[in-house]
Amino acid sequence: MTITVRYAAVDGYTARRAFKTVEAARRYAVERVGKNPDTCGSYAVSDDGVGTVRVQGCTLAELFGQPEPSSAKVEAGRFSLIGSDGACAFGGPAYEVSTEDGSRVTCDWFCGLTAAGLSYAHAHRFTSRYDAQAFANKVNERGTIEVGLWAKVEPYDREAEAAADWAEEQEDRRAWGA
Repeated sequence: MTITVRYAAVDGYTARRAFKTVEAARRYAVERVGKNPDTCGSYAVSDDGVGTVRVQGCTLAELFGQPEPSSAKVEAGRFSLIGSDGACAFGGPAYEVSTEDGSRVTCDWFCGLTAAGLSYAHAHRFTSRYDAQAFANKVNERGTIEVGLWAKVEPYDREAEAAADWAEEQEDRRAWGA
């Protein structure tokens, strides 16, 4: 089993290292982003916001030694928010809407949270950030979520998509003789 840790800094520096054990990968990741970074879906961000770490071969929770959600936390379809940063509002992808005053760009708002290295999003879309944040505040006050109403968010690998797009472009260039 190989664990690959990718580090990226805001100044453009990137590094990729492969490890055979979680402990070795953990030491490297902690050197880069600290012992308790903010985890946002598929990556971890240092406290100062300068660097990010992505990992393949294990989860962020395993990499940073955070406890996985145990069966004690999930009772009768409820999940405790202990150990999470709490729910927050976030905007979805932007899209164009035609109105009487012309077209404008807008987005739907969602409520999401990260607990024990796993990201969840509520299925309901909100039309305004205010409504999404009000819902997030209610979730934080309650301290639990109904597991059936929240969807687990899978990590999105932008680098893999960019690599696939580049390979497709190169294939098109070869086909046209460029």
